[in-house]
Amino acid sequence: MGLKNLPPELEEHILAHLDGSTFSRAKTVCKRWHHLVDNVQKTTNFWFRRCMVEIQHKVLIDITGGAEILDTMLDQEKMSSSVEGCPRHWEYWRKVYCVWYRSRRIGTWQPVMEEMPHDGDALMLYQVNCLRIAGDAVLYGCSDGSIRCYNLFSKRCALMSRNVRLLRPEVKDMKLINSPVLGSGEESDTDQWSFSSDLFHSHYLISGGSDALVSLIDLSPNNWMREEIHASSYSSPIQSISLWRNQIVTASEDHTLNGHAVLEVTSGGKLKKVSSLHGHMEVPMCIAIWENKVLSGGYDQMLLRWTVDSSAQGHNDDCTMVWEFDSWIAKLIYRDTLIIVLTGDHILHVSIDDGACFSSWNVMEALGSTACVMSLWGNVFALGTAVGHVHLFYIEDDKDFLQLDLTQATSVVKTGYSNISALDFGDNGFGPCAVIATDTGRKLKVVHWVSTHLS
Repeated sequence: MGLKNLPPELEEHILAHLDGSTFSRAKTVCKRWHHLVDNVQKTTNFWFRRCMVEIQHKVLIDITGGAEILDTMLDQEKMSSSVEGCPRHWEYWRKVYCVWYRSRRIGTWQPVMEEMPHDGDALMLYQVNCLRIAGDAVLYGCSDGSIRCYNLFSKRCALMSRNVRLLRPEVKDMKLINSPVLGSGEESDTDQWSFSSDLFHSHYLISGGSDALVSLIDLSPNNWMREEIHASSYSSPIQSISLWRNQIVTASEDHTLNGHAVLEVTSGGKLKKVSSLHGHMEVPMCIAIWENKVLSGGYDQMLLRWTVDSSAQGHNDDCTMVWEFDSWIAKLIYRDTLIIVLTGDHILHVSIDDGACFSSWNVMEALGSTACVMSLWGNVFALGTAVGHVHLFYIEDDKDFLQLDLTQATSVVKTGYSNISALDFGDNGFGPCAVIATDTGRKLKVVHWVSTHLS
């Protein structure tokens, strides 16, 4: 009996056990298979199961933009074949899988770079300190105290009246809660766009600046930004912000009196201070949270860790020292068991499983330049240097970090300017993209990776 003589139910059962990329290609074999594949993906939770099996859960958190998704990912009952048991629509999970699969192509696809305009001005009069790719949009915080927005498809900045002006001297860092990390992949004829409606809750922007304010801004689906709705004031500038679910931690220069602030976003869209973390002897520069663990480092050359209890109030000085370095800690990435630290002596340090596996590299010796910023999104690690280059590495597994060769990047982007001040990596709906800010010339570059083959 030939394959074409099999009952349709058996053919669909076979197709449902393919990996995601083979399943997609099977749709192009013939009209009959096109119909069978389409029926499988619409009537079963095929794409959800492929995401669970093929993509690491911590990578899924990066791609989907929210830790809340763990509640459904870890529910084994959702792994049944029924589409009714699948959280979110099947098209969402197909998009998640495609975003993850496309990020693996940054080494073979061609990077195309373009310069981002700035509110119609020929010159940018402000410096970009932080930026975030949020689906079809790029949000960037500036030294003039504003947060601006750029539409990746219309290729225009939002009107000045639609920018969030925080009336602060400088925006130092910002994070997005329940942000639309997945781009729509659709053109827009207007400067207005809304965040996708398939996310769990309201979308919020958290920002901190040199005026010691932590700001919570509601991103309305119908009017993508509205006024600042709440602020908590502290006694010194905010250097860094990190979040997990609705919990926020901030690194402030006031390390002795107020310490790190642990905040929560309430159901009413307000900021509430839960506790404060103490332990640093000198000014902390960076902070990161994963689940209930907080890491922080700064000028005292120590990387400290706290366990955060959302029900605990007041001071928390019960910290442990994870590492002590020979220089101050400039940048920090923390994801599950992976810790990446960039120190002031231009050394990149990587630890897995609480230091059970550890490696270090001298960035200056390997790349001929100092590292300014770093970013980790999904399986892509990006390192921006003082000569204006961004080195991107596709990392299949965290343990591959230990054998990382900084001279053998998966892809290298050369901006033509010096001093990378901020960068972020993501997917705009068509493919991988990066947004890069430079100090020299104060330019913003958008890089898209496009396939070199017609498909």
